[in-house]
Amino acid sequence: NLVYVTTTGTNNNYLHIVGVIGEGEIDSIVQSGGVDQIWLDDKLYTSYPGLVYYEFYSGSMTQNVCAALQSATAGTSEAWNDPLRGTAYIYLRLTYDRDKFLHIPDITVEVKGLKVLDTRSSTTAWSDNPALCAYDYLTRSSRRGGMGISTSRIITSSVDSAATYCESKGWDLNIVLSNNDSAIDQIQKLLAVYRGNLIYSQCQFKFVYRDLNDESAVMALTENDVEEQKGISTLRIDQPTVFDTPNCMRIKFPNEANKYIMDDYVLTDSTAVDADGDLREKSIDLDGVTNYTNAMILAAYHLERARVNKTIQLEAHSRCLALEPHDLITVTHTFPGWSEKLFRVSAVGLNPEGGAVIQAVEEATAFYNDTYDMASHSYYDTTIPNPTATVPNVINVS
Repeated sequence: NLVYVTTTGTNNNYLHIVGVIGEGEIDSIVQSGGVDQIWLDDKLYTSYPGLVYYEFYSGSMTQNVCAALQSATAGTSEAWNDPLRGTAYIYLRLTYDRDKFLHIPDITVEVKGLKVLDTRSSTTAWSDNPALCAYDYLTRSSRRGGMGISTSRIITSSVDSAATYCESKGWDLNIVLSNNDSAIDQIQKLLAVYRGNLIYSQCQFKFVYRDLNDESAVMALTENDVEEQKGISTLRIDQPTVFDTPNCMRIKFPNEANKYIMDDYVLTDSTAVDADGDLREKSIDLDGVTNYTNAMILAAYHLERARVNKTIQLEAHSRCLALEPHDLITVTHTFPGWSEKLFRVSAVGLNPEGGAVIQAVEEATAFYNDTYDMASHSYYDTTIPNPTATVPNVINVS
């Protein structure tokens, strides 16, 4: 975002540029081999020896005006006197050379971005931990590009837990929030990197994440918990048709190995394509994922998640009102023949009789082994006989 461009010198041979990088305070310009990663068009600035001068400003609230630019433009109608506090930017002075510059070059800077608070150590520094970045976006002043939510309204221990999980799992976040999207959409981009979520619990915001390797069921429901209406169970089971079930997952992400150009990772279940009769692709944008490894893991998760997709709704005993969205439960019921089948609560409501109305989605430990393997899922996870199996012989005749 070029906010200032002017020329000075004999024959206007100096071009002065101020390029805004983003909200501050950010950490630094990334170096490779001791060279700051600043490109003019598709070449590093070092390809123009003696023709490029620059200064980097991190966007602190105390930074001073760029003295070099102020001096060069002093006394002109375009004198520069703005310290741009709270804004990270780069100042460049290009010396004209007709053999080098045919136009104003596109300037690209690779940076370590915003400094964020680590709630576990109370230190503020650059981090690519998605949970800490989400916490920063949630609490950052709305005037500085955040949601402006008070820290007292956030369960800090849940942030600590999510941040530690991200480190242990290897989830990292590198993202530019430049689109004019809603705050909810922006924070969902941050949370999607590690299958995270934000719920409202006891009048506070709580960070949660999906990974059965680190979670356990908080409540076991049995047939006795499920209410009946006129002698009919309120348990309802829904599953999308084959036409609404994808057999191919496309993950779009900015690939760091390709200078963060948007790339695609496509995972296709060829067995499912043959069985379903055609290719049905679902596409997910993961703007904060920048490496193939995490893109592959999340593609496997989302495709398995989309194909194992039963949802339930039931009216239950009032004790179930203690459940929250994201909670894990087990369901044991003779109607579908389930024994401690795992579900994740998606919504909890109140019926007119004071009981709980629960919506939940099917869960499985196999979602979280980082590989795509539909053979590990049992479609007939029930004690009721398989209707397509051979009828057993009569036994114990008397």
